[in-house]
Amino acid sequence: MTKKTTTTSVADRVQNSLYRYGFETISAIDLGDQTVELRGLTESANDLAIAVAIARTVPGVVRVAYQREGH
Repeated sequence: MTKKTTTTSVADRVQNSLYRYGFETISAIDLGDQTVELRGLTESANDLAIAVAIARTVPGVVRVAYQREGH
């Protein structure tokens, strides 16, 4: 029997977690060195804080950067 292994990138895992909590307008990019950058728009500073906290709970993420897009 062959064991099938699937590896999901850190950015994909962060993105999936963000989607689960309703943050469809934020994308995650793996910058390497256990750092993920979140890009997009949030409704408020509280939403941004929640998105960053969600990203930090993903195994393999040590640092989270944020780049606001748009106005």
